[in-house]
Amino acid sequence: MEYLVVEKLNSYRNRVAFYAILVLAMFFGIYAVRFGLEFDKYSIFLLLYDYISVPLLLLSAVIIDAIAPNRHWYSIGISLNRKLAKQVVATTLMGAGGIALLAVVAVVSGASGYTMQCNTDGMVANTIWLINAAVLEELVFRGYVFQNLCQRFSSNLQVAVILGVSSVLFSVSHFFARSFDLLFFINVLLAGVLLGLMYIRSSCLWLSICFHITWNWTMLVFFEQIIQIKYDYEGSIGCSIILIFLIFVITLFPKNNINEST
Repeated sequence: MEYLVVEKLNSYRNRVAFYAILVLAMFFGIYAVRFGLEFDKYSIFLLLYDYISVPLLLLSAVIIDAIAPNRHWYSIGISLNRKLAKQVVATTLMGAGGIALLAVVAVVSGASGYTMQCNTDGMVANTIWLINAAVLEELVFRGYVFQNLCQRFSSNLQVAVILGVSSVLFSVSHFFARSFDLLFFINVLLAGVLLGLMYIRSSCLWLSICFHITWNWTMLVFFEQIIQIKYDYEGSIGCSIILIFLIFVITLFPKNNINEST
């Protein structure tokens, strides 16, 4: 009886924490767009993204909690697992390292110069937004629906189709990006495949969340505001090569059983 009471209290605590994080994400996103980003059609899109995605996630959390009591939203890929710590660290470094390699190639090849001039204007707001956006995108594109489809249709071909569709949707969602073109679309699609594979191999969203954050932060903060290297990172052939290589690396990760990560 005492165990059930403790378990129920922990369940309520997790609910409160999860809802609080989503609500704060919306307000932090609004803050980042209002005070940290140039107010144009792209930032308006980011603002609408927050207004739409966060309420939808809140609603889906309530629905999932009601119809799937044995598998709560707060344990679906976001519970911590010490066994996966090394893989989380590895993917975090992959995100930063992939962009850093592209920056070095851009400078060495003469495609871009560099300026050692730290510009701290809006850095905090941009960092908050990037973390917020990465977490929300992973919950939307690699979250409950994606995970349950992969479990229900578990053959290799079926999972490949689900991964492909989710990756296309992920790429299309970046249509309002300032540098959107065919190569950018392909690279974001490849990134979607990579991020989806991170979950499929580990049953854990932390790998894709940490990769997503460090990739974006290194590209949009470190090489924009700390060391300024102006380069179309995600619109380059080099980005395609790096993402394909990282996809191959992720396929070598040991597959983790979903029951071990919750």
